[in-house]
Amino acid sequence: MNPPEPFSVAILAGGRARRFGSDKNRAPIKGKPMIQHVYESVQKMSDDIFVVTKPNLADHYEFLNLRIFCEPEAVYAPLFGLIQALKQAKHMWTLILASDMPAIQPDIFSFLAGVRTNLTRAVIPKTDHIQPLAGFYSKDCITDLELRSKKGDFKLNNLISLDGFKIIKIMPQFYDSFANINTTEEYQLFVQEAESCR
Repeated sequence: MNPPEPFSVAILAGGRARRFGSDKNRAPIKGKPMIQHVYESVQKMSDDIFVVTKPNLADHYEFLNLRIFCEPEAVYAPLFGLIQALKQAKHMWTLILASDMPAIQPDIFSFLAGVRTNLTRAVIPKTDHIQPLAGFYSKDCITDLELRSKKGDFKLNNLISLDGFKIIKIMPQFYDSFANINTTEEYQLFVQEAESCR
């Protein structure tokens, strides 16, 4: 059996965090910034891991010692971070991860990596809803993604209609890997649960 095709990992950290009220990616969990938990959970999976963010936030993540690329300043839509990630990735395939998913279980993404085929352009997990910011995308997607951005169609959930986009249903025991922290209440609850597991 041939070894699985290598892939890059892009951590998207360009959101405004309006509901959180501050840069949630640097909010501490067990003494480490949230985004560092995301990075450390996948750091053994790829030789090409980098961050995509807004120009005004780039220096916030220098402590990770990763390559940092900037998406357009004017528009806040993860589609632009996705496009930039695929353009900058060293490998044909890239695992796209939101920066606010600190409970990632690497095994589920190893499984998703194995689902890729020559006939797929993206592998997107589905829990109780589609998870486009936790999936694998090929550089073959770039043209279609740019076309959608020019048309003003920024909704990532609409991507599932594209040819070669494969949706994979995730078993409930892995749902925590895809949980986002969007509010201070969710953050406080997560920290309490993390501390209780020590």
